[in-house]
Amino acid sequence: MSMLIEKGLVMETRKSPQLSEFDTAEMLADDEEWDIQFSNSLDVLEQLANEALAEHRAGKTLPLEYKS
Repeated sequence: MSMLIEKGLVMETRKSPQLSEFDTAEMLADDEEWDIQFSNSLDVLEQLANEALAEHRAGKTLPLEYKS
């Protein structure tokens, strides 16, 4: 996690009585775990992205239609 985000979380903890230092530490640990999981799965994510691009280039995909 970047130092800027970490600093922001600490500042928010100080401003908000609902957030304790434990909550901040827990959020930082969660973010660190996500960073580890993503870094360990880059090969799989790259393979999935390549497959999706190949399907798109082959005309096997449809545009998404958003309804508001």
